[in-house]
Amino acid sequence: MFQRLGSRPRLRLIPAVMGIAVVTATVIPATAGSTVAELFGSKRRSEDWPSAATGYLVLNQRRAGNDHDGNVLLVPEGGVATKVNPDGTNADYPSIELGNAHLGDAMLYAEWQGDGQRDVRIYDLASQTFMDPPPGVNTSASENRPSVSGDHLLFARGPVDKPSTRAILFDLSTGMSTVIARADYIWVGPVNGDWVVYQECTRACPIYRYQISTGQRERVPAPRKWNYFPIIDDDGTVYYGASSWDCGLNVRMMRHVPGAGSSTVVRRFPDGVDIFPGDVVNHEIYFGRYSCRQEQGDIYRLTL
Repeated sequence: MFQRLGSRPRLRLIPAVMGIAVVTATVIPATAGSTVAELFGSKRRSEDWPSAATGYLVLNQRRAGNDHDGNVLLVPEGGVATKVNPDGTNADYPSIELGNAHLGDAMLYAEWQGDGQRDVRIYDLASQTFMDPPPGVNTSASENRPSVSGDHLLFARGPVDKPSTRAILFDLSTGMSTVIARADYIWVGPVNGDWVVYQECTRACPIYRYQISTGQRERVPAPRKWNYFPIIDDDGTVYYGASSWDCGLNVRMMRHVPGAGSSTVVRRFPDGVDIFPGDVVNHEIYFGRYSCRQEQGDIYRLTL
C-alpha cells in the first residue's frame, strides 16, 4: 500500500526473518559519473529506511503491502540479517552511528506494540543489549525517527498513533532538548554533523535545512507537486524524492547544495518505481527502491 500525507508518500513494509544474507551488490548504470548498487532484497518482503556505518547496514522490513507492522534488521558486512526489536513488538526507522562519545556503537530506532505509543530504543552493538535513552527523550507522547550524530540526538514527537508534530533536538552533553520545528505534521531526516533537515506540513509541505551551530534555517527550493523524505549530508547538501501525483510517476532523486538557487536532478527512475531516501553516509545515498505494482521494496546505494 502506498499513501501520501501532505507532500510525502507513506509506505508499505514487513515482519522480518532472521538469516537473510545481504545480497551481493548489483551495480546498475545511473547518471554520468554515478552508480546504483542493490544491497539487500528478499522475496515477498519489503525493505526500506536504510542507514549504514562501516561494516553494517540497518533497515526496515515488513510484509509487502503492509504499511504498519514491521521490524528492524541489523546486517553485518558479509553476514546475515538479525531482527533487533524483541518479539511481540513493531519497529521502524533505524539509524546507526559507531564510536559516538555518549552512546558508543549504537543502533537507534522507534518501537511500539499494537497501536500504542512509539518510543526511542537504543541498541548497543558491542554488548548486544539495549540501553536506556537519556531522561526526557521518551515521554507519554510518541517519539519517532531517532538518529544521532556527535552530541545531538534528533527525533520527532507527536500524539500517540497520529502524525508527529514536533522536531526535537536533544543535546547529549547537557541533557537539554530544543523544539526546532512545529507543524500539523513533521518529518525529520537523520541528523548529520552540524545539519538537520525536516519537512513540515500544514497547508503546504516545505523542506527546511537547519544548522545546529547557528540555529538558522532556510527553505530548500523544490519542484511543485510531491517532494518527500529529505535527508542531509554532513556538508549540508539535501537530497529528497520528487514525483507527480501518484506512486511511481516521474520519480526523481533531487539534490540541493547550500546557497544554490534551485534543486537539481541526480537520478530519474522508471514509471512504476518510487523511492524512500533513508540516509547519506560518506556522501553516498542509501534508499529504498519501491515497486508500486508489487508493493515491495529493496535497499540500494547511489554513489555520485
